[in-house]
Amino acid sequence: GVAAGYASRIRYIRQANAGKARALNAALPRVRGDYVWIFDDDDVALPDSIERRLRVLEARPELGFVVSGHFFGVDGDDGRIRRTGEHRLGDELAEAGLRSALMTGCFVTMQSMLVRTPLLRRTGGFDGELARAQDYDMMLRLAALAPFALLREPTFVFRRHSGMRGPARLRHAAGDRQRLFREFDAVVGRKLRRATPLGDYLVPPRAGDLPVDAR
Repeated sequence: GVAAGYASRIRYIRQANAGKARALNAALPRVRGDYVWIFDDDDVALPDSIERRLRVLEARPELGFVVSGHFFGVDGDDGRIRRTGEHRLGDELAEAGLRSALMTGCFVTMQSMLVRTPLLRRTGGFDGELARAQDYDMMLRLAALAPFALLREPTFVFRRHSGMRGPARLRHAAGDRQRLFREFDAVVGRKLRRATPLGDYLVPPRAGDLPVDAR
């Protein structure tokens, strides 16, 4: 297939299906670059997606990662992705309060992130017990280790599907997606409260609307 033409540049890793988190954990020790971008195969990057985020990190060495907004999209009748909306990171998200805002709600997705490889390794990997919200859990742990910045403009198209979704151990209909994320976000919230000193909650984000769920 298409991938065969890049055989000298791609490392194929096979293991039994144990969920997304464990699949990522198998790949991360083999990363050789300075940055990691975890991007789902059904979403679509804009042509300058990496370039724009990389410019931010190269200009600001104190940052651990950068996030961006995104478009929403669905499969069109012609086989192309049709944009249906935009998730834009609004002015209520001030950089000084980004970690606090992320603790309040998941306003970005893992696909929007470009993260420095050493920082990602410091987290110890994804939580393999989470069938959903493992991305949010990782973002919270990254934010506890290093500051981050945001690009308010979209850098990719987040594709929404109909039909069955989810890992083998938790298959679900598309309409159950948000309910399941709420359930697993609650699990992540309990982990956060156990691991986070109370003082970390005492610097609120700039007044404004609560973050909108990016998923």
